[in-house]
Amino acid sequence: MKVLEKDNDMFLVRLTSKDIHEVARIYQENPKFFKLLTGTEEIPLAYIESEIEGIPQNFNKENKFFMGIFLKISNTMIGVADFLVSYPVYGKGCLGLLLLSEQFQSQGYGKKAVQLVEKWAYECYAVREITLGVELINQKAYAFWSKCGYVPTGEIFENTAMGQTHKTELFKKILKDV
Repeated sequence: MKVLEKDNDMFLVRLTSKDIHEVARIYQENPKFFKLLTGTEEIPLAYIESEIEGIPQNFNKENKFFMGIFLKISNTMIGVADFLVSYPVYGKGCLGLLLLSEQFQSQGYGKKAVQLVEKWAYECYAVREITLGVELINQKAYAFWSKCGYVPTGEIFENTAMGQTHKTELFKKILKDV
């Protein structure tokens, strides 16, 4: 298990489809999120594998990082993050997912995880701008990303997960000396 980035409390590890059952555990520990976005709490393994392995068309697979977020004190995976480096171009990145188990939400772990991902992207891949999409129906996420310094751009697009389509707003953050 190669650590990508760490701080005093957490560390990031790159995951693959071999880790699907641990990732599935994180997904299953988020029934409210998936009920809101997909209408069901049951997430098929095929969907989770597509999240781990899927990349945009004509994108270098080496620049996709599906990561586990671990607590150092217990070596327990408490969440996952999906990040595309150099997307759409060098110096930019896209955070496709940051998901913590519900039991670890609203305790500061999410903000720490965001900071850890930003530091890793900034220092290891010269990412200076990160974008992400927030579904308009997910007001909790809208508030969270705003608190983390991400700014809504006003650009709205449609995002589909497991057959459910939602209006999504693009958020952006410029990284400076993370």
